[in-house]
Amino acid sequence: MDSNASSYLLNQAQYYLGKEDSNIIDLGLSLRTLQPEAYYPSTNGENYEVLVDWQHLHPQLKRANTLNPRNVKANFDKELEGIQSKKRWTYVKVNMDGVIVGRKICILENMDYLSLALQLEDMFGKQTLCGLRLFQGESQFSLFYKDKDEQWRAVGDVPWKQFAERVTRLRITRKDI
Repeated sequence: MDSNASSYLLNQAQYYLGKEDSNIIDLGLSLRTLQPEAYYPSTNGENYEVLVDWQHLHPQLKRANTLNPRNVKANFDKELEGIQSKKRWTYVKVNMDGVIVGRKICILENMDYLSLALQLEDMFGKQTLCGLRLFQGESQFSLFYKDKDEQWRAVGDVPWKQFAERVTRLRITRKDI
């Protein structure tokens, strides 16, 4: 046993009565030294009766918590900004046949089909023995996308820029061999 470890004990569970049903239970999960008086000078709960609400001590903080129309408008503007930024960054869900959990990726992080294939290989390539090898002739998998018209199409049939603007979902499927 470590010599430092011998000077520590687990606290015992204690129950302190507070005022107005605000009782405190110490489960004793923290470590304490062998001199509990230094850290717990009173275990009878008398000190908990004299606790003062922080808002009584700092009335200006209490006023800051009240709803101010300017604060509400600022919060609304921040939420709206978040929604607009989500539209700028096109995240699409990617699913693979046989894999329960899908993933989301940002299409705009990729510059072309090759970088998209590499990102999908990193995410889903470990699900198979030989990897996905998307866009290669010997690959066992095909990549399809759903466009804004809700039509499923093969990835690579349109230029990258048009694809990035229209894609709403991706699906990796096994080729029929």
